[in-house]
Amino acid sequence: MILDFIKGNLFLAVFAVICLALTAVAGWDTISKQSKVNQYKKQVEEVRSSARAFAKFKWMLSPKNEDKAKANASMAKENFAATLKKIVDRYNVKPQSDSDMTPGQVKNLIRRRSLVMENKLRGENIEIPESLKNFTFAPYLGSKVFPNPREISMIMRQLEIMDEVVNLLAGSGIAQVTAINRDELEPTSMDLHSYIEFKVKLVGEHASIVHFLNSLHDSKYFFVLRKIDIQEATNSLSDLNDRTSDRTSDRTTGGMTDRMTGGMTDRMTGGMTDRMTGGRKIRDVGRVDDSEPDSESSLVNQLQQHDRIVFMKYPLLQAELLLAYYEFHDREG
Repeated sequence: MILDFIKGNLFLAVFAVICLALTAVAGWDTISKQSKVNQYKKQVEEVRSSARAFAKFKWMLSPKNEDKAKANASMAKENFAATLKKIVDRYNVKPQSDSDMTPGQVKNLIRRRSLVMENKLRGENIEIPESLKNFTFAPYLGSKVFPNPREISMIMRQLEIMDEVVNLLAGSGIAQVTAINRDELEPTSMDLHSYIEFKVKLVGEHASIVHFLNSLHDSKYFFVLRKIDIQEATNSLSDLNDRTSDRTSDRTTGGMTDRMTGGMTDRMTGGMTDRMTGGRKIRDVGRVDDSEPDSESSLVNQLQQHDRIVFMKYPLLQAELLLAYYEFHDREG
């Protein structure tokens, strides 16, 4: 009968099905929107809760609090400027006046300063190749080349930076500086600072390389070690090893030579002679009396480990360093 009814009222049946479908869709949409409404209500309640917390602690955007906020911001800005000025005064290069120097005078100054730096390294028995004698300033020392007047200020600053690097190298005890390279004369400028990168290649014992790296921290300028590559030096540097070991022995052992020669001579000759002849009793059968301790083993036991060293030669290392000199900007300067 139902089928007969549907057949007799087909339009009404289709209409009823469409209405049911629309009702289901509307119901689902209502449920979905209700969920979003509940979510928005939760967010609104969180905002109200925060507002009540502000009201409780009297953190209100009143004119009085606004004035305090402005005063705090002004104080922070002043402190920042003062700190930045201290950093600038402490680390930035202060080259000698260059306002009246001609390109020819700057060229002669580069020659003189380069010679001083070369003699400083050689005076510490640090070997440098001929290619390093101009310390990155070779492009300005050609017979027909003169510095551009616009570059004089940068050249003067670079001379001061290079002089400080050479001072640190000279005091480190390394054996050789094989290269110092600088790609650009003009520094790379950032918001609060500028920087210039140097590549330094050197040869020395581990202790001397560590000494140089530590000295960067105490430098009058702000240097940063960005990269380091260390490997054992080649056999062609064996002659350097001999000379470096002698210098390192003087620095690291001090009086070890005296202890290992003069001191041990007394104990190993005079002292051992007494114990091995007069001091040690000979039995009738010609055997040594075991009641007396063996003088050689006794002597070894008496010596400290560093006194028992006969040969002390450390391997030389080759180090390639990427250094960056930082200069800070005084915004009010």
